Amino acid sequence: MSKTFVLPVEVYIGPIERVNGIVSLQVDCDNLIWHAGYNGKLNPASVTVTDMRTGNSVRSQLSPGGITWLMEGKSEAGDVRLYEIRFDTEQPREGKLNSKDLVILTDFGTELVATINETELCRYKYREVWKPFFHPVHGPDGIVTRGEVFDNEGHPFHHGIWMAYGTMEAEGTNMWSESGLVQPRRGMTGRMEHETFELIRYGRVFAEFRERLIYRKPDGYPFAREHRSVRIYRPDANTQYIDWQVRLEEPDDKGPRTMTFSARVAPSMRVRDLSNRTPEHPMGIPLQNPGRIAKGEGWADFSGPVERGWNGLALFDHPDNPDYPKEPFANEYGTFTGLGRPYPVSSAARGGVAELRYRAYIHAGDADEGRVAQVMMEYTHPAVAVAGKLQIIDRN
Repeated sequence: MSKTFVLPVEVYIGPIERVNGIVSLQVDCDNLIWHAGYNGKLNPASVTVTDMRTGNSVRSQLSPGGITWLMEGKSEAGDVRLYEIRFDTEQPREGKLNSKDLVILTDFGTELVATINETELCRYKYREVWKPFFHPVHGPDGIVTRGEVFDNEGHPFHHGIWMAYGTMEAEGTNMWSESGLVQPRRGMTGRMEHETFELIRYGRVFAEFRERLIYRKPDGYPFAREHRSVRIYRPDANTQYIDWQVRLEEPDDKGPRTMTFSARVAPSMRVRDLSNRTPEHPMGIPLQNPGRIAKGEGWADFSGPVERGWNGLALFDHPDNPDYPKEPFANEYGTFTGLGRPYPVSSAARGGVAELRYRAYIHAGDADEGRVAQVMMEYTHPAVAVAGKLQIIDRN
């Protein structure tokens, strides 16, 4: 007689309202099966998560260390939602994989493309570039980032969503600008070189890649190494999350040695056009239908018109980062940054590793319609999942 294992879970929402929230439970199903007195191994394809409020199965994903799922709909502040996780030890049956609602990453050799149900979410360019970056990034109504543009503005190195190193000061290696020319004030321009992907994974809640990068000076000297882990979530048709975790070994470099998380929005979303300056408007003339900038504790949001509507892009700091919260700095011509931290950070000793976390949040509407402040709270204070006693059901 075969067995089904049932794990009841309570999810504590906390003092904020959540909409299509993401929740994770750290659990080792194989260990639970063993402690229940059975020798079989988990069948990963058998794992399901059921919302006990509706009786429906929800989008869920098994990954090393736990299970992540989508809390569909609205969760009121102070609520406790009940779920059941079911799994068994039967061998999976051969058959065609159901790709519906899978967040998929496809490697094209120079870029990764994230899609869901044949809808493109974003592209991550990692080869033949000075430093890897995301572009285009699609909002629900159009592209919210700018690519490589060469115009009178003079900032071709502002593109997409990216992680930069160094500053434009004369000392140290500069991975903010992108030029082989020696320019006044700016330090030597180095490169973030893609070494390999350790992992490319897709699933019903998120897609993920883990990448190793080498930081090189202009002469090719490798002065630092970075391990980058990125997850791409698409909870619903109006929202997308790109979560970054960065581990940087101490750079063999001088100068500020600053890591900075940055973005450049689509030209239509700007407040001003920096490529069109006048004596009256030295920072560029205002657009006829300008975008909007909003800020809060540890976040900034840039929203504006795109192809088919009004969309926004927000950058979030994380409480695990040192000196939290940092407030991103937004320029009206479309760049926002400021989430920079010089190495060493926190208690990282010489020769140690610094770790940083960030989120880019893509949404419909402006900061209010996109619930940016609330989503920031969801990111910094995730719902808490608590497992109950494992139940075992006999199946004929």
